[in-house]
Amino acid sequence: MLIDHLRRDFDRRNYNRVQYGNIHPEVIAWKKRIRNNSGSVSNKTLRAVDWFYRRLKSTSFFNKILLLNCVVPDNLTAALTPLIDPTRQYRWTNNGIFPSSLDIDGIRNTGGILGSSYIQTGFIPSNYFPADASNGGMTFYVSNAHNPLSTATSLFGALSSGGDKRMQAYLFGPGVAVATFNSVIYDDGITNSLVSDVGYYSFNRRSTSVHEAYRGFDNRFNWLSIPSLIHQNAGSSAVAPIYGVPEVECFFLASNLDGSKYRSLHETQAISFIASHFGLTFEESNTFYHLVEVFRLKIGGGFGKSEST
Repeated sequence: MLIDHLRRDFDRRNYNRVQYGNIHPEVIAWKKRIRNNSGSVSNKTLRAVDWFYRRLKSTSFFNKILLLNCVVPDNLTAALTPLIDPTRQYRWTNNGIFPSSLDIDGIRNTGGILGSSYIQTGFIPSNYFPADASNGGMTFYVSNAHNPLSTATSLFGALSSGGDKRMQAYLFGPGVAVATFNSVIYDDGITNSLVSDVGYYSFNRRSTSVHEAYRGFDNRFNWLSIPSLIHQNAGSSAVAPIYGVPEVECFFLASNLDGSKYRSLHETQAISFIASHFGLTFEESNTFYHLVEVFRLKIGGGFGKSEST
């Protein structure tokens, strides 16, 4: 099985010496886009992205992936250049995010929830998802520190028509993540049994009556120190979409409300991976989670090492 292969394939002590042959052409193209935008990536990052992309492309759900950003730590230009981008612009527009906001664990919105900083992705949900919002989703990895406030902070999303049409991912803290894929209420809520919201989240609407949330985390970092990657069902909803899909672009590290920044991410939270896609099944998300987790281990940060903090 793919999961077993991933576990055998990775040795944290030796991964820099593992050879995977020639770099995939799509990864080379990604590197060239970064260079054309005056950025760069290290050989270590390039090998890690190549490893990830080759294995992702071999999955049965690869064609469901619309937008994917590995949020690599090399520099802000590289971190804002998506690997997969249906808009074909392959460059996210920075509005006030400083280079110091990026490190090995991911990217933060250091302007805070009251700040004006955000990132434009150019990704407009209504251009890709069904008008009735019956199929769509988003996946992200929170890699550091929970939100200390009992308020919603947004890491990705768009709202149009005064907020009626929405696709949004929120974080409450500690230990709660919520996503809406077109409803005026919070469709799916996750309350973790762990003490932080660090880990992988995937929200997937596969029909008007099926909206499921999946959660992944690395159990090696809990107090029992049992080495195990855990992927679980973390919530579901039968709430049907009410309006439609947002007609404005999604912002990253905040949400876009009819063209204006809305609900920024809290400055303590780091995001190390983000994707938008058609709805994934539990099994597909499980494979996706293991790929992302091992990829971030190869990068050297941005995985669930803060789970027990």
